[in-house]
Amino acid sequence: YSVPTGLIGRQIVVRIDVWNLELYYGNQRIEIIPRLLGQQKHHINYRHIIGTLLRKPGGFRNYRYRDALFPRQLFRRAWEQLNQWYAPRRADLIYLQVLNLAAQTWESEVATALELLVERGEKWSDEDVIQLIDTATPQIPALEQPEIQLAVYDSLLAETHHVRA
Repeated sequence: YSVPTGLIGRQIVVRIDVWNLELYYGNQRIEIIPRLLGQQKHHINYRHIIGTLLRKPGGFRNYRYRDALFPRQLFRRAWEQLNQWYAPRRADLIYLQVLNLAAQTWESEVATALELLVERGEKWSDEDVIQLIDTATPQIPALEQPEIQLAVYDSLLAETHHVRA
């Protein structure tokens, strides 16, 4: 199992039930992970380890659980395409940047951009993926604070009748 890198070296509580593991840090539930039954199984969430892999991209190519770092078959096809066009280290770094983008934004939007690029068959990089997805922060509209009419609440209190027991 993987946990968020911010929890490395920290004490967490894991509650095990029939189908899930619940991770708690302090009194706050952090995550629910499906319980794996049997041996030789793993559950690695790419969002947990992408930061570490970006700092040491050379570890990606020979990572024991590398298959877990392809959230969809399309991501694997994209990485294979990158391997055809770039040197191994450069291909890994571009893929990890794309995976990091999927972790920070919407994985589905990154997948849509990858689908367009992979189907086109022309050389692309992480910059092309960034250009295809909308990474702009949405503008929060300014809201006017309404004037509170306390008389309305007073009228509600006047309508209630209290009966002593």
